[in-house]
Amino acid sequence: MFVFGSINMDVITTCERHPAIGETVLGTSVSFHPGGKGANQAIAAARCLGECTLFGSVGADDFGGQMLAFLKENGVDTTNVAIASGSSTGVALITVDQRGDNTIVVTPGANELAKAPRSFDAVSGRPVVLAQLESPIDEIARLFAEAQAAGGTTILNPSPYRSLPAELLQSTSIVILNAHEFRQLTGRQPAANLQEVTAQLSSADLPLPCCVVITLGQAGAIVAERGRAPIRVAGHKVEPLNTTGVGDCFAGWFAAELAQGRTLEDAARRANAAAAISVTRAGAGPSMPKKTEVETFLCG
Repeated sequence: MFVFGSINMDVITTCERHPAIGETVLGTSVSFHPGGKGANQAIAAARCLGECTLFGSVGADDFGGQMLAFLKENGVDTTNVAIASGSSTGVALITVDQRGDNTIVVTPGANELAKAPRSFDAVSGRPVVLAQLESPIDEIARLFAEAQAAGGTTILNPSPYRSLPAELLQSTSIVILNAHEFRQLTGRQPAANLQEVTAQLSSADLPLPCCVVITLGQAGAIVAERGRAPIRVAGHKVEPLNTTGVGDCFAGWFAAELAQGRTLEDAARRANAAAAISVTRAGAGPSMPKKTEVETFLCG
């Protein structure tokens, strides 16, 4: 299982409410947590699968050293994480209000220099590869083409959303996106009727892959696979503490479950449970649950 993506230090401040444009509000706390979509997803996958290889880049600074140590402590293979001497480690500035909703500004830093592996020749079996959009898109496209040539499964989480080149989507097996990203992709909110969701995806002016997974928070998720009726995965009502990293938890856990041979529906159901647990905890990377916790949650 491979993840290619960003590695950031998250600087989190909490406040009663988010400020309006031009307004200053007082925060109640500040904390530093390991994060970045690539790092978060790799940790989630490692918690589920027991191992995960991450490709990315950090700066030769204190944040970079802290991130590498944290990733290793959480079972992530960082052998292929480059240390960029002329750049700083990526930083995410996160504001969280009293309801647990957040706004995020990411400064990529060394993430913009990240390189994907050039070959999967030495990989036994068919690789499962997950990427997001906090790394160079041309590197992701090259990686996905290599992975598919090796018979692998490529999973794209288009976050933060930006224009997607056709050649990238043509090399993508599965897209995982939330309702906001769905609207940016199709121009409309996900329909309440599952059949209408299929029609919305079919009418999108893009060469979409054979499977799209739409995450809907507490409302669950939708698995729309070409040639089959869409499936709704039930959500979980929990008391959210911080939604930072919840989408990363879902994506990493989903990919890891597929790597273990789960069906799309079962992988989505288990990933949804993992995400429900993570939203009740502080931080992004540190909020990822253990596999035993997910199993217990599902049994409850």
